[in-house]
Amino acid sequence: MLKLASTFCGAEQVDYVSDAFNDIVLRDKDRPSGPSREEIRSKLIRPVDFYIKRGFSSEILDIFDVGICNDPTKEMHGRVVFPVYDPTGKVFIGCVGRTLISAPDKWKNQKGFKKSHHLYGLWLAFQAICQAGRIILVEGQGDVIRFHQAGIKNAVGIFGSRLSDHQELLLQKTGVTNITTVFDHDEAGDKCREDCNKLSRLFNVKHVVPDIDDVGEMSVEEVQGLKL
Repeated sequence: MLKLASTFCGAEQVDYVSDAFNDIVLRDKDRPSGPSREEIRSKLIRPVDFYIKRGFSSEILDIFDVGICNDPTKEMHGRVVFPVYDPTGKVFIGCVGRTLISAPDKWKNQKGFKKSHHLYGLWLAFQAICQAGRIILVEGQGDVIRFHQAGIKNAVGIFGSRLSDHQELLLQKTGVTNITTVFDHDEAGDKCREDCNKLSRLFNVKHVVPDIDDVGEMSVEEVQGLKL
């Protein structure tokens, strides 16, 4: 396992790709050492009014540990932080942050964090994925959280508009063979769907195109009404 040292609110970062996905989930002894979820939660201001005003409940934001970094010495200071954990949900891997002000870098990755090596929300979705036998694949962090708020807990995100080889490998390691994509109804979403057609080599792939442009702006009722 490759360990990358970095800082987020004073916490060490760990990045890795496992050779055995199920072992990551089921065998604690194989987990890399790193800051715990409790440690990360203690360093964030929650809840985030910005997302509550957009229809996200404080309860669902708390489940995903979404909060604001208030330490001016840290690279994510003033940003809404979306922590990423290992598949057990116990070990911090890295994070992405969203600015609350107008800025060219709306989204920022923690230094050293390779988002293309991970699927957002996998630590919370894994059991639901196994039970459903299907993965709901969406673009961003807000999309994942909205789906979970709607009770669709087998949703994970690709951190953007392109599915990487590492992410495809993680999908394979879940052991399921059915994938439904729900990407934005725009040009970027079209590119996502086209990119994910390569998954048809190993998966049964279904594309659901919502009526609304931005999946993250859908209401809980609209998400529940999708024909997944």
